[in-house]
Amino acid sequence: MAVAIVILCIAQVSVPALGGYVRGPFSSALLYVSLNTAIAGVAMSTLKEKLDRHTVLAGGVAGGLLIGFLLLVIYGATLGMGSVEIPLLRLAEIWLGKWQWVYALVLLAAVLTTALANLHGLASRVVKPPGYWLCVVITAVAGFVIAQYGFISLVAFLYPLLGLCNIVLLAGLCYYSLNKFKTVRRNR
Repeated sequence: MAVAIVILCIAQVSVPALGGYVRGPFSSALLYVSLNTAIAGVAMSTLKEKLDRHTVLAGGVAGGLLIGFLLLVIYGATLGMGSVEIPLLRLAEIWLGKWQWVYALVLLAAVLTTALANLHGLASRVVKPPGYWLCVVITAVAGFVIAQYGFISLVAFLYPLLGLCNIVLLAGLCYYSLNKFKTVRRNR
């Protein structure tokens, strides 16, 4: 995955990061990795007790290689589509013709299931069971209102912002883990 990110960074040297307030390909890559690492961390935290170390390592390597390969394929296929709001929908139009709606439906299902999983995860962690549904409704309505700003506008603002927040979160987790490790080592 790191090699794929480096290749993409080199290929995009002249393109500013999303959002315009973080410039350069390396900062874009760092924010992208940070955002996706945090998302993966949330998913993996629920599986912590169910997986052994070998399975986690093998899955991480296999998943990283697969996602890196897919990233390179998608990047190659979408070159020159910078002005298209959702380039993969444009590719579906080119490749599938009148059947592009099938891909659009699958993409919509993927987006909705991800949104529902995130909505449930947020509500179940933020409030206790009596307030769960109120939190779900408020968050869903807020998400719907925010979604009216458009996909490109939201991605341009939120990806870098969430990436920066996750860098701070990851740095805090590393600091906490290091201090915990030092404390355990001193007490031996």
